[in-house]
Amino acid sequence: MANNGYALNLIPADAETSDSYAITADSILQIKSGSVKEAIIFKIVAVDTMKIGGAQALKDTVSIVKYQLKSQFSDKCIAYDAEKKSLKVSDFDDPVSFYFNINVDGGKYNMEIAEGDNKGKFVTADSYSSNMVLLETPAYFNFVEMEAPEYATFESGHRQFTSEVQSLTMNPVTFFAEMKSVGQGIDILKSAYEKDNFSLWTMKSDASTADRPLYFITTAVKVSDIPEAASVRHYMVSGRDSSLVYGKENYTRVNFIANDTIETMKDSAKNPALWAFKVTESGNYLLENQQEVNNGNEEKFIGIINSFAVMSKTGAEFSIESVAGPVANESITDANAVKLIGGVGKLTILNAGGKRISISNILGQTINSFVASSDNVNIGASRGVLIVSIEGEKAQKVIVK
Repeated sequence: MANNGYALNLIPADAETSDSYAITADSILQIKSGSVKEAIIFKIVAVDTMKIGGAQALKDTVSIVKYQLKSQFSDKCIAYDAEKKSLKVSDFDDPVSFYFNINVDGGKYNMEIAEGDNKGKFVTADSYSSNMVLLETPAYFNFVEMEAPEYATFESGHRQFTSEVQSLTMNPVTFFAEMKSVGQGIDILKSAYEKDNFSLWTMKSDASTADRPLYFITTAVKVSDIPEAASVRHYMVSGRDSSLVYGKENYTRVNFIANDTIETMKDSAKNPALWAFKVTESGNYLLENQQEVNNGNEEKFIGIINSFAVMSKTGAEFSIESVAGPVANESITDANAVKLIGGVGKLTILNAGGKRISISNILGQTINSFVASSDNVNIGASRGVLIVSIEGEKAQKVIVK
């Protein structure tokens, strides 16, 4: 039951069905006629089990369970408003605990207060105000099961994560996670974010459980120094590191790291790259980092500060959309096309023999200019981002490791 959501359906005496459901009006719970889609959805939380009979010496026991009802999309529970003498949904008052007693014919339950000043009273509805109140006479309810997962499940695939128009991407210069739009410039580079920058490979992890699917959110950049350049995958992580903070509040920055062992970490609780997608009331999702959850940190969701992705307590809501995967440059160019490959401490230029080549740093300062003597040129270069201009070609950026 803990993994399901339920609507409370009041069944009048001598009736088998009803269209009366529990809703909220200024946090007060009421019973109104209408569609189950308008009802508040509860999660059922077991809080205590008490043995009440049976041959206990033989370990044959009869037990009853105390339950609380929690709103699906918050930590608010059903509580009692003594001033209004009604039940409400609240995160400030002590939650009410119930026994759910089945009727003799089965299929419906009364809700008996398990403890406190109202112990022994039952939940019912006031015929004048429609408020849910407590009386000595029981009323009966059905628990209508609703599709209400706390965490979303997706197949592995390319996804775009969007919040308030902008979408999540990796800054290819800093490797920070940021919110950008197609066409927006990349820092001080003479290039812009394209559609493919927002297509993030989202892969389900073997560390997933039935109630909490977990995912890696990844992208790739070219770092190899061979012509058939391999894509090195970068994983989005919560960068809880003193060098990865932003602003006076020291928000933890979210960033991407290259690590070929991160998918096979034995201790998944310590894996910084595992994310769950918590469903919100609006039908969107909060991106929840599982290492932060396991460490008991309140800043476990991705939030947005000045277009930077940071860890926060409340988080930003994202829509998640399936998108096409990025198109590799090699698949749309012929074998003789000019290629730039950033390697470790060097830059390789293919198929540019006889053409003038200019290389600049990200400040626009020219650091090399020459005519290529062959179609396979290797140039020593310092680590960083280079801008390469080749005669007859569009200027391109290259990352040297």
